[in-house]
Amino acid sequence: MSKSLYGEIPADLQALFQEHQEQKKKAEQLPPTSTNDVLKILGQKGQEWRDDHIKVQHHKDGTQTKITRRVPARTIANYIKEVVITAVIGDSQKETDQAPLTLYNNDTGLYSNSERLLNKMILAVDNTTNKRFRSEIESWLTIEAPSRKREKDINLIPVGNGVYNKATNKLLPYPNMVFTSKVATNYNNEDIEEPSFNGWKFSEWLKELSDGNEAKEKLLWQLIACVIQNRFSSNVLFCLMDGGQGRTGKSTFEQLLMNLVGNDNYTSLKLEEFDKGFLLAQAFGASLIIGDDNNPKGYIDDGSTLKSIVTNELVLVNPKMQAPFSARFNATIVQSMNGFPRFKDTSGGLYRRFRLIKFNHQYPDTPAGRKIKDEYIYNQQLLEWILKKAINIPVDTIIQTKESQTALDDIQLENDIVLSFVNNELPSLKSTRLPVKFLFNLFRKYSDDNNTPTKMSRATFTRRIKPLMAQRGWKYNKRYRPSDYFKEEDAEMLKGTSYYDYNNVYKDRTNIQVVFVMES
Repeated sequence: MSKSLYGEIPADLQALFQEHQEQKKKAEQLPPTSTNDVLKILGQKGQEWRDDHIKVQHHKDGTQTKITRRVPARTIANYIKEVVITAVIGDSQKETDQAPLTLYNNDTGLYSNSERLLNKMILAVDNTTNKRFRSEIESWLTIEAPSRKREKDINLIPVGNGVYNKATNKLLPYPNMVFTSKVATNYNNEDIEEPSFNGWKFSEWLKELSDGNEAKEKLLWQLIACVIQNRFSSNVLFCLMDGGQGRTGKSTFEQLLMNLVGNDNYTSLKLEEFDKGFLLAQAFGASLIIGDDNNPKGYIDDGSTLKSIVTNELVLVNPKMQAPFSARFNATIVQSMNGFPRFKDTSGGLYRRFRLIKFNHQYPDTPAGRKIKDEYIYNQQLLEWILKKAINIPVDTIIQTKESQTALDDIQLENDIVLSFVNNELPSLKSTRLPVKFLFNLFRKYSDDNNTPTKMSRATFTRRIKPLMAQRGWKYNKRYRPSDYFKEEDAEMLKGTSYYDYNNVYKDRTNIQVVFVMES
């Protein structure tokens, strides 16, 4: 007769007991499907180890004391490896050597470097472990974790209920793919129509925000598509701007984006905070990095980290109380502002990344308007409809609207008049040898034409323009004749100015002087 913890089992129940034991054994062999499953299994393993390693202390009076031992750190690490998929993620050996430990999260389908989740797993095995023990376990797991590369197929888009394949229009399950971010909204395979709320429709609202401009409407849709297809690096940063008057729809649009990705998949980071490694750590794994209330009078001393994240390059992340690591961010950056801050980096390489979207309307504060912000943009049918529409919008080339370019030109003009001059005037020149004194006087004319008269000296101008010209293939030479390579039609651009007689500047081409020469 079989026995259980409660004694012998009657013969008529033995078959039922045996079936129950076999089902329990099969259940223990199945992979966990949730974090709760993981914690439960780890808890059972910890209890079994303690039951098997109880130490009995015998006393002189004949009594005994059972002493429960602490589960060794090495054993806990082994249990976690048995139950949880671990990995260090990187595209190269150098990257994985510096990468943090990540754990596969069954609830999200993503690989996460959550310190809190790891500690919960350790404590599930043995809740008496201290910080030193936990650090030791994490170190072993990091060293022993296999290296894995991120999923490279940009047709695969992680969403709330699986992975959508753009190439096949099919929804796939999560396992066996390495993702660190996603959009929480579910993909709906059914034919769903855009919902209407008391006559309000999202698509019509976007047209309204776009002022009836098709290019601007397309840019807004591309922004949404970039948030959803965040693994495809569009190499741009979106700036939402208004005059600070409020009720422009800007914050409502931002909230819609956050609703699309879900609470666990976005983080807040202002422009000036990207170069603070400990703040940047909280953005690792986010699909959307959104910044509100950027200071219009702010100054960004170093925009290199911002530019690297936009272009999906490696950046150094320095979490508090943890080892620094290098990482790539698959995130769309959206920043909200009333005015544009100044950047120390005034290169065209930074400015061409920006797409500026102005919110020009001011809506009245009405109950109907509040329903849009408080109710409609949270509606799951609306979010699923937006996702389904935007998931196949091309994001390889993000358009630059006339409104955006004009605003950027104004910002460049304000931040760096020399850069603005080079960007706007140099492409129209026909010469392949340009005298510096001609360029300087043309620059002074440009400054006057743009209502920003300059007191800059020629020496300062030359120092400022040299690297800009070099980036565009022009070599600086102190002793050169412009000769016929300096075209008369360029010299005529100074006609009518008080800075330099264009006839003299053209005749001067035969003299040795300081010249920029286009390298062939």
